[in-house]
Amino acid sequence: MQAIEVKVVGDKALIKKLQNLRGFFTSEKLRTVLEESKNLMVTLAMRLAPIGESGMLARTIHGQLKNFGTEDVEIEVGSPMQYARFVELSTKRHPIDPVNRRILFWLQYGSTHKSPTKRGSVGDRRDIEKVFRLHVKHPGTKAQPFLRPALRTVYPRTIQAIRRLLNAEIKGA
Repeated sequence: MQAIEVKVVGDKALIKKLQNLRGFFTSEKLRTVLEESKNLMVTLAMRLAPIGESGMLARTIHGQLKNFGTEDVEIEVGSPMQYARFVELSTKRHPIDPVNRRILFWLQYGSTHKSPTKRGSVGDRRDIEKVFRLHVKHPGTKAQPFLRPALRTVYPRTIQAIRRLLNAEIKGA
């Protein structure tokens, strides 16, 4: 799965002090903050993901909270689609060769032109061309980031919410 993981990393002494704050790492308030951050990151990534022909990439983005209750708590957001990392990071120029057959084949839509319809009026019709090739040189694709911008948006808000939660916990201790 192509995913971005967020870990809260800090000084070991600070983590020990936090552990002394009556179960800070297991508190429902912290879980709520992290779950809301995860949900916001998923929503933003879904909005930013390119739609494409099927919209499958955006529909498969999901997140989960891992290792809650430990200092290694993580928010993981991503998509199980194999091509997600190529959309996020781009691809270079590369050759495409047939794998299971001896030749590559696809349908290519040609230019739109006017053609008569059943009732004699003129309507649009696209020509469909069958294309056969032994090899193809793919020009590569530009990056269309959707996970990293979501992370850059949500991360400062998450840190700010955790700081507020910590300040309230310290004042109450």
